[in-house]
Amino acid sequence: MTDDDELKEKIHVQLDKLLGEQQADVLKRRDAAFRELWRKDLPFAGKTTVLLLGPPPDPAWCAGRARLEDARCALTWRDWAERF
Repeated sequence: MTDDDELKEKIHVQLDKLLGEQQADVLKRRDAAFRELWRKDLPFAGKTTVLLLGPPPDPAWCAGRARLEDARCALTWRDWAERF
């Protein structure tokens, strides 16, 4: 969870070795999705603030029981990551 791109790339290389490329790819896609949500919802806020607030809910999309397991309906980042 660093903002330093060089350090992040080094960590991703180490993760590729440790976890295997498939799992590392999932982590990279989840990180990219998090950053996209962050930039769309609160581009002016810092990462710590976004992590404290949780994922941005979409009440209209999440109404009813049909989409309870959808990542867009997660109330915490942990739930979001598991559903992603």
